[in-house]
Amino acid sequence: MDSVLVPLGTFPGFWIFMYRLSPFTYIVGGMIPTGISMAPIVCSVQELIKFKPPTSQTCGEYMAPYIEMAGGYLTDPNSTIECNFCSASTTDDLLRQFGLRYGTRWRDFGLLWAYVIFNIVVAVGLYWLVRVVSLLVLRVTLELMISRKRRKRRPSKRMVNVNVMDNDSQMGGIYRYKHHN
Repeated sequence: MDSVLVPLGTFPGFWIFMYRLSPFTYIVGGMIPTGISMAPIVCSVQELIKFKPPTSQTCGEYMAPYIEMAGGYLTDPNSTIECNFCSASTTDDLLRQFGLRYGTRWRDFGLLWAYVIFNIVVAVGLYWLVRVVSLLVLRVTLELMISRKRRKRRPSKRMVNVNVMDNDSQMGGIYRYKHHN
């Protein structure tokens, strides 16, 4: 399971960074609020938090500031004996505990597409860099190696002019012959 469904305040510093970097944060942040937002929550008897209010106060008077800040509801706000508190009255209260909001669903959807497009660009870029550029470099390298080997094997075709004098006939001439290195 992804860490998106763990309250953000429970992470150490580095993992908050990873939480924000993870694309699953934005997948879940776009899907869950869209699917379950703005629905009422009714807690079962086992899910209720039970406690006694201070003397001379009703449960409603005692819990009003907290409910206004964090959400939730009391089953009997007028009780002075025992308070039964449910920590969320709507799914929005529950989602808020995990840092998820209905209002950010389109932002999260857009960030998800930004991840997708970024990954496609990086994948194509790396493919081009590794396959296309490296093949071009390999081709050029092989051509250079082959041309060097051909130069070493072949004798030079450079022509040298030699002035030769024939002693018997006293006729001179210029002859051309191939000079080999």
